[in-house]
Amino acid sequence: MAHVSKPELIVADRLLSLLETAELPPWRKPWKGGGVPRNGVSGRPYTGLNRWLLMLAPYADGAFVTFNQAQSLGGSVKKGEKGWPVVFWKFPTADEIAAGKRPFCRYYTVFNVAQCEGLDLSKIKGLETIEETAHEPIAACESIWNNYRGGPALENEEQRAYYSPNFDKINMPRKETFGKVEDYYSTLFHEMTHSTGHSSRLNREAIQSVSYGSHEYSEEELVAEFGAAELCGMAGIEPLTLENSASYIASWHKRLKGEPEALILAIKAASKAVKMILGGGEEDADG
Repeated sequence: MAHVSKPELIVADRLLSLLETAELPPWRKPWKGGGVPRNGVSGRPYTGLNRWLLMLAPYADGAFVTFNQAQSLGGSVKKGEKGWPVVFWKFPTADEIAAGKRPFCRYYTVFNVAQCEGLDLSKIKGLETIEETAHEPIAACESIWNNYRGGPALENEEQRAYYSPNFDKINMPRKETFGKVEDYYSTLFHEMTHSTGHSSRLNREAIQSVSYGSHEYSEEELVAEFGAAELCGMAGIEPLTLENSASYIASWHKRLKGEPEALILAIKAASKAVKMILGGGEEDADG
């Protein structure tokens, strides 16, 4: 574990107190689209295994329907579309248990509304209308991306933001679905910082194989957002993104139970990541 000095702890304690006492609004997702996976007819959210599976489905909205439900909505599933299996548990009542019935599980195949055609969308529960906004690129932000030597691929295949270490790629929601272009770049910088942890770059263990919500995952999220905030400041968009970054940092740091050492190590790791993104290699990213 990297050394943390007493002066650093003093500064970290002060920063923690500011994060804990600041009146920050909850972190907000800055792009439109996605949402909690749900049945498009009943509006009921999927839970458990179903939710985690459908959250990974690459669609702009989280509404799913069965083949029959698509027909009841006046439409049909597009030819060649592959559905998503979901499980359904049926639990008997007390009287049914007494009569010898037992819980049983079956699975259904559902399709996202984007996999269907001819649906009466007015009957889809919770369907989000995505208003797109044309944005002009910010030269300073584009320069930061372009100067990231040997960086990952950038794709816009899904309406989600993430970095995949297995494929060494960043996926970003479409720029037009962000209310402010500054939020697009802040999100991109967050995923770029994650990508510096790849085994071919700074090789941060946490980016390789950790579970969501774990201690290590929380530390990596701090690294990514500190890196994003620093890059935003360098690009001159800091005032427009700082509040949301602070809210994000505060929310993840609560999971670390206020450990000042973790805060310091995250900031140090973020500084190394920023140096690499700006053109420095691993060998000169220790300053």
